[in-house]
Amino acid sequence: MANSNIVIPFYVAADGSPLTGAAAEMEFESLKTLDGTDKSGSGPAITEIGGGWYKFSATYGTAPFDAGDLVGVIDADKDGDNSLGNAERYIPVEVRLDFYAMGRMTDKTVEIDSMGCLESDTDNEIKMGAVTVASNGWDSLAITEPTGNPDTWTVPQKLMWLIMRFLNKHTSDNVDGIKVHKANGTLATTQEVSEVSGVKQVAKAE
Repeated sequence: MANSNIVIPFYVAADGSPLTGAAAEMEFESLKTLDGTDKSGSGPAITEIGGGWYKFSATYGTAPFDAGDLVGVIDADKDGDNSLGNAERYIPVEVRLDFYAMGRMTDKTVEIDSMGCLESDTDNEIKMGAVTVASNGWDSLAITEPTGNPDTWTVPQKLMWLIMRFLNKHTSDNVDGIKVHKANGTLATTQEVSEVSGVKQVAKAE
């Protein structure tokens, strides 16, 4: 799945000041799924952001982020070169599916298939080949005014019928029911109108 990568930042201090230039001294001391499965063997690489901040990334569906949420501890001074105390040395981190889900919702997305599946675009660059822009939108679609059974209509035809219902010629009475006409005046649909115990009922269009 494209663009399923999430980035997890964390901060490291040395005696209260930002620890810099120490990415090579960092590794995962532990990394587990919530059921206790050890994932430390596939711990991601750690890189520096700056100002005491570091980061690692995880790709959903790829080890170690292939079996649900993760919890771990980063050893920020694995060789002891920075003489960090335990409170500064061991950094708890989480990699959670809700982080990934939020990223998918807030990044720009584009539909990639007829099933409605969405692909995130983390670079905020929508793939124009997969979307319809305004100039090629509704106004240029050739939608045939529908007739007959609505169960056979496409979604655009159903929307077209709603427009016809209010903008085209239509008649309504207790004898012939509600009749909606096409733009050329021919009959499109009829809905029977009946009355039972003083309550009017409108049948399905057909």
